[in-house]
Amino acid sequence: MARLKKIQRFEQFFWDNIGTKTKMENVNNIATMIEVSPSFRKLVDLLGSIRGKKVLDCGCGTGNLSAYLAMKDAYVKGFDISSEMLKAARANAKKNSISEKCNFLCSSFGVLSYRDISTGELLCLSFTLNY
Repeated sequence: MARLKKIQRFEQFFWDNIGTKTKMENVNNIATMIEVSPSFRKLVDLLGSIRGKKVLDCGCGTGNLSAYLAMKDAYVKGFDISSEMLKAARANAKKNSISEKCNFLCSSFGVLSYRDISTGELLCLSFTLNY
């Protein structure tokens, strides 16, 4: 358990450091990201209609995927270990006028409660496999 906490502290430090350097003008334009990224296009194709669905975006970072899903009328709960990345995610949601559909929480995926996880109909694990 002590080793896991040490790893989580390192991850938080690492992503907070990147988050403090993240400028909103450098955060991907959502529409452009979907058009140019084959992996995002594939994800969008696989999801189909997500209108009204509850989505958990674990490791949401700057909230690009969360914002896109909210633009498609999903309700998104985004988790990230970095409070700095979440600042950018909240700004991203505000910039795209979808704040009312996004809720961002600072947490490691490993310590989420069952209640947090069980509220979603879809689960997105962006880059969280190393956590």
